[in-house]
Parts: sequence; structure tokens; C-alpha cells
Amino acid sequence: MITIAKKKTKKSGALVLVILLVIVAIGTAAVFMIAMRPPPRPVDAIAEFTAIDLESLRDELLALDMEHDYPVDPEDVMRLFNQTFWLIYNWDMDDTYTILRVLQVQRELYSQALYDLNPINRQLSRLLFSIEEQHRARLELIGIHQGQPVPDRFNPQDRATISIIRYMMGGQSFHYDFHMFKRPDSGRWEIGFWVETVQ
Repeated sequence: MITIAKKKTKKSGALVLVILLVIVAIGTAAVFMIAMRPPPRPVDAIAEFTAIDLESLRDELLALDMEHDYPVDPEDVMRLFNQTFWLIYNWDMDDTYTILRVLQVQRELYSQALYDLNPINRQLSRLLFSIEEQHRARLELIGIHQGQPVPDRFNPQDRATISIIRYMMGGQSFHYDFHMFKRPDSGRWEIGFWVETVQ
């Protein structure tokens, strides 16, 4: 009986070792594939956004009914956010009516916590200051790259991260990770927060 027990232990130990080796191999292959993926080409993002007609985009954004036209998935939420960001930073800053209205569309994509932390008047004043600073520094926004949604490994159904690169005139770029959350009551994907990442 003691000999049989020892054989079972050896077999189960070998099985666990094989499973661990398979997991390590899959993890290594995944990391290698991610590392070997080519970086985004700035020229593609720049071409996509510089081709946008600002007048048409303005009309489209101002006509949105967020109750019925709300984006379905995190990728579309982020795409709409990028469109509002593009228009706001490339529009005439003296036209505060348009900037305010588009900012209101943008705010509809925020989670409630983020919405509450940014009262509209304070956010508008900070935004206008940011645009003025950008003009003064000649940091013209020339393109936005949007990565694919990466589901959260612990909660893939309700959380995802999307990487964004904002390309500026003169070769500068700013990298962000936007964290998206799915509301349990409405099923809407919303922006919870974002962090600037160093590349």
C-alpha cells in the first residue's frame, strides 16, 4: 500500500509539472508575440485625423442624442471620445459655444465618479487654458492613434484598457492608458480614468 501511494504521488507530481510547463510556454509565446508586434505608424494616425472635415464633425457631434446614439462597445466609446478631443483642440477657441457643447458630449462618456469630479464650468475653464497653452507652445495636435481594447484579466466582461497616442507637431507624442468600465445597470461602457504612460 505504501508503494502504490508513492507511485500515485510521482504521477500527480509529473502531471502538475507538465501543466506548469505548458502554462509557462503559452505565457512566453504571448509575451513574445506582443513584443514583436510592430509599433503604430504615426503617419497612419495623422492621415486619418487630418482628413476629417471639422465642420462636418462639429455638426455630427452636436446632433448626437446620447440617449439613443450611445456607442455600443469600448472601442466605439474611445473613438467618439477621440473625435470630441480632436474637434475641441482644433476648433476656434473663441467659439466657446461649440467647445462647451462638444465637451458636454464628451462628458457623457465618463463614469459617474469622473463626471462628479469635473464640474462643467471648472472643466471648461481648465480646457480653454490648456488650449491657449498649447497654442502658445505651438504644440499643434496632428493625429491620434487608438489601440485595440485589452480586456482586464480578472474581469474581462466588464473592464478593458485602451492605449492612446496623441501626436503633436515637431515629433512629440503623448501616451495614455484609458481604463473603461461597463455599468451593471445600463450595460454602457464608460471612461473611468486614464493615466499618462512613459514610453
